[in-house]
Amino acid sequence: MPQPGGYTLDPDRGRPEPGAVFAARPGLTPITVPGTHESLVAHPAGLTQDLLDA
Repeated sequence: MPQPGGYTLDPDRGRPEPGAVFAARPGLTPITVPGTHESLVAHPAGLTQDLLDA
């Protein structure tokens, strides 16, 4: 049964591809936001809007 979902990534310079690969497995399109792995702290309004738009 399909479930609504999303996958949020940040641009990881150390391992840029695995996030997109993991998102593609269940058929999701990743949302990329600037910042570190603490995107919720660094960009809470932008991340919230991206999640609501997804």
